[in-house]
Amino acid sequence: MEVQNAGGSVVSATAALTVLFPPTLIPQHMATNGRFAFSLLGNTNAAFQVEVSTNLASWSFLATVTNTTGQVQFIAPSDSHSRVFYRARLLP
Repeated sequence: MEVQNAGGSVVSATAALTVLFPPTLIPQHMATNGRFAFSLLGNTNAAFQVEVSTNLASWSFLATVTNTTGQVQFIAPSDSHSRVFYRARLLP
């Protein structure tokens, strides 16, 4: 197998290649308990860190979720502020 990029190429007799893509937040909704919810679409068995911000400049850790099926629902904690932003990051 040969892998190339701008830095050059590498040839290997046996190789495993795993392609990871960033999580995608898909349509948000209100959960049955009235709390804000969204789904994360991403790599199966990948862990994501969910973060929250009130100003898009400072982000705080909120939760870690593991996506066992390719899509996982996240429901905001009951003590969420009335106006917040969410993001998810793929963990190594």
